[in-house]
Amino acid sequence: MNTQVLHHFRVSDEQLYWHVDKHALPFNSTKDIKPAVQVFGHDTAKDALTYAIECQAPGLNAYVRGLSGSGRKTLVKQIFAEIKPKARVQRDFCYVHNFTHPN
Repeated sequence: MNTQVLHHFRVSDEQLYWHVDKHALPFNSTKDIKPAVQVFGHDTAKDALTYAIECQAPGLNAYVRGLSGSGRKTLVKQIFAEIKPKARVQRDFCYVHNFTHPN
């Protein structure tokens, strides 16, 4: 390529850097910001986990995996907080055998 053409498209270091207007931000330090409690970008996982929690099929389990810091625990807590699933009534069975009169 011609060096004049290359020189025309040259970008300086200053042009590559973006300066943030400090007055446009509603805080003085990132310490003033509360951490996000919402997990972003896990829509498919959220849909699958929501289904698993809401489904009343016996024997259905949910397995959540992901890298440390990926937000898997936060996602599970968030879904349980949103859905607030009702616990199923557990049935107790009591079997009695009369040894004196077995029939």
